Amino acid sequence: MSTKTYLVSKNLYINYLFFFDADIGVINPNHRLEEYINPKYDLSFYERTFTFDIMTGSIIIKNTKYAIDFIQDWISLEDNFKRDYGANDQAAIHQMLMNRFYPNHPRKEKCEKIWAKGLILEDHTPYVACARSVLNDTLEFDRIIIYPKGSHKAWVRDIWLTGSEWAPRDFMLHDLEQFKITDDQNKIADQPWWYFPNPFLADAIFHSSLCTFPDGLKCWKYNSTFITSNEIVDNTILKKAAEVRVRYLKLIKKL
Repeated sequence: MSTKTYLVSKNLYINYLFFFDADIGVINPNHRLEEYINPKYDLSFYERTFTFDIMTGSIIIKNTKYAIDFIQDWISLEDNFKRDYGANDQAAIHQMLMNRFYPNHPRKEKCEKIWAKGLILEDHTPYVACARSVLNDTLEFDRIIIYPKGSHKAWVRDIWLTGSEWAPRDFMLHDLEQFKITDDQNKIADQPWWYFPNPFLADAIFHSSLCTFPDGLKCWKYNSTFITSNEIVDNTILKKAAEVRVRYLKLIKKL
């Protein structure tokens, strides 16, 4: 069932829909979804910290015709962005924004040619860099907002960016796949963007039957060594964001 059908025919009383990838989980249940809703915008995205991408793994969608039509057009566009490695929705959102807000930009056709030639995952990066250069660092488009890297208004970030450390500023973490959680320091050192330690104690159990008031918060049994300050997390993320910015500026000069 499409997002449009779901929102319109099934849930006329839904004001907002939060979409999440299956590997996103709550690290800090002291936050609420409502904190991240800005009624000014019909669609809320955020930038991925370690790449040039607008993240599509989680979106806040307001139940409006504007948002539903945008999502439906985006879904239709995905068919032209399929690759064996996936990431088609991630690429398509950049094309969608170019089509809608910069249809006659002189660089747009060049970006599309980069995508057409690309067949492997490494080709995704130059296409996105090109598309973001067309968008010209714009983060607000009509009723759409894209929160920048490091923003506290972004409700999700990748867990491995801070080696599983988290702070009160955090709400949800992305990339929570069981096979990536390890105590093997060699694996973590070799591929810190893939493997990470468990921020929870081994006996922490999450099940919907346990998430009830007033004892639901007891499910979150933390390994306290991974709890840190907002300042430390912010500094780590902003440092990574600065590194990515340098890479981006170098790459677009070559395109």
